[in-house]
Amino acid sequence: MNILIIGGGICGTTAAGELRKALPDASITIFEEEYHRLYSRVLLPHYLKGKVEREKVFLKSLEWYSEQNIELLTGVRAEGIDTKNQFVFANYGREYPYDKLLLATGHDVRLASEDARGVHYLRTLDDADGILARIKTLRADGEKTHAVVYGGGFIALEFLNAFHQFDLETTLLLRSRFFSQSLGENGHNLLLTHAENQGVKILTEVEDIELVKNGEDLTGIRAGGGTIPAKILGVGLGNHLDEAYYKVAGIDFGNGIIVNQKFETSAEHVYAAGDIVQYPDVLLGAHMRYGNYMNAMMHGRFVAKAIAGSAEEMSLVSSYATNLLGKEIVMVGDTRRSEVNEIEVVHEAEGELVEVFSRGGRAVGGIMIGYTKPRATITKAIKENIRYENPS
Repeated sequence: MNILIIGGGICGTTAAGELRKALPDASITIFEEEYHRLYSRVLLPHYLKGKVEREKVFLKSLEWYSEQNIELLTGVRAEGIDTKNQFVFANYGREYPYDKLLLATGHDVRLASEDARGVHYLRTLDDADGILARIKTLRADGEKTHAVVYGGGFIALEFLNAFHQFDLETTLLLRSRFFSQSLGENGHNLLLTHAENQGVKILTEVEDIELVKNGEDLTGIRAGGGTIPAKILGVGLGNHLDEAYYKVAGIDFGNGIIVNQKFETSAEHVYAAGDIVQYPDVLLGAHMRYGNYMNAMMHGRFVAKAIAGSAEEMSLVSSYATNLLGKEIVMVGDTRRSEVNEIEVVHEAEGELVEVFSRGGRAVGGIMIGYTKPRATITKAIKENIRYENPS
């Protein structure tokens, strides 16, 4: 069997390893658009803050691929997919046939409307290297550096944490609120107050920004009716998927690539997993698209079993954990406020908030800010398909 995997991140590489165990004679090839072997995106913020050495970010050695007889092709992009004749067009003109194809490309970052030297994103190892190089250059100038962060999600928080670590005076530009699909006013205001107490200046309702440049170099940001001097901008506007790319290949697309519980797409012999899929979550009774490390890794394990012929279904309560300048934030399950019919505050104190999301009388999600003790009990209620009962 000839198996082609597009995407060498945690989902695709985990799937490759599991497939090798299940199908020792299969030919397995990974297309990876970056020029790196597997590394942990979760560790990038720690590398950025100097808490993890660069080499420790990598999760697999080149020897591992050789030992597993897995062909890793780095710097290769799949320009197109012919699902009828079962081959993939590589960016350098070669066609690669497949018997089974796994799409595990992950998502793309949503870009700001303009670009300049000093505008940064945080998705790849190269992104992290670029941020460190920029900060080093600015520090060498000897001037006090002002930084700006644009966005209110997980990546925006990582930029805030990193800039704080480097002692950069920082302004946060929010289009609406922190985690706009998940947090209500109470949660947003809690994080807003905490960030301001940590010295972050915040402008809200910033629909768009305009870059001020000196040649190609960023010197400021026009937003909220004024100009903020800044030589570095961290953009955290969320992610998007190239819908047209998959539709041209005849693959059904909704909020992501639509798959069934065996991770099969609408195209025969084509599977998809990880951040890019809209997956029927058996625990939540809803089609979900997650973008976190644990979910991608588990998808990799289960899609490999599906390709190898197993009928086992994945059952996982997805979770995210981060922090804002020391304030812990955990989200489990489905935390889309628009998709539930009850949100109960089960704990509230100064600097702390816990909300449980329910649908049809049963728990489907939870948000914890500054107090994460109920994480296990909320997760248990979601797994058991029951209403959450506050133990306190």
